[in-house]
Amino acid sequence: MQWRAALLASIVVAAASIGAAIAAVHGTDSQVWPEIDLEAPITNQLSLTGLATVRVGDGLPSPAMAAAGGGLAYQLSTHWSVAADDYWVRIRSPVSGAGLDLQLPLAAVTYTMRLGSFELDDRNRGERIVGLSGEGWRYRNRLSISHPVTLGPVRRVFVSDEVFYDASRDRWSRNRGQLGLGLRPIGPTSLQVYVLRQDDRFSHPGHLNVLGLALAVRL
Repeated sequence: MQWRAALLASIVVAAASIGAAIAAVHGTDSQVWPEIDLEAPITNQLSLTGLATVRVGDGLPSPAMAAAGGGLAYQLSTHWSVAADDYWVRIRSPVSGAGLDLQLPLAAVTYTMRLGSFELDDRNRGERIVGLSGEGWRYRNRLSISHPVTLGPVRRVFVSDEVFYDASRDRWSRNRGQLGLGLRPIGPTSLQVYVLRQDDRFSHPGHLNVLGLALAVRL
């Protein structure tokens, strides 16, 4: 079927892009974050969602992190949506390489609005980190703006900034700035390519330069 061929072609292109990106990464402050997002609509408003991702690089135990899981997303109205997910996460010590398995249940509320041809999103997300000492939680707020374009295969440009509040330390601990492109969909799949800068007060390395590739599949 045509959609299966399109899906296979998209996965092949994404895999080739990920392989080339990984080969180009060097240094402890650079990583590649490939990701696959799945969405399976149940009704017009309710969807099952899934995610799988790894973070790979050079100079540190790799993959530095792997995660998989899923949940439900519900569109409350034109402007409001909610989501609840539960992820398995495996992190590795940057010093010893030892692995630690965590569970990450989370809930998110997103407000979306349009200003002319711009779309603005404000996502508020709470996470419980199960498996670390103290089993703390954190709050994340991400503001993003996107705009449609037609430039070769590019159909959208977007920019976002996300801040993290760590309740166990009672501190704003992390910031992520992101700039990316959304490519023309192929059948039920679409691909985003982005660069991201992460600055962290407590993690090692404290600064990361990231090349991200996110393949979204609507089933």
